[in-house]
Amino acid sequence: MPDADDVESVRDEFAETLDAIEKKIDPRHRARDVIERVRSRAIEQPIPVAAIAVAGLAVLALGATVAYRIARR
Repeated sequence: MPDADDVESVRDEFAETLDAIEKKIDPRHRARDVIERVRSRAIEQPIPVAAIAVAGLAVLALGATVAYRIARR
């Protein structure tokens, strides 16, 4: 029969493994990580981040314009 210390250490290791899996799978946690990385990158290099944001908005505006024109026909 295993010792109580062995069982407890296996439980702790299993809990840590489950926490690590949850962090990798949970969309909210992943979103927080992405937001944190973008914020830190924006602080380090604001001009490229702003350029990417403007380009993204331009693509969205173009998509909306195309969708509107297709729907109007």
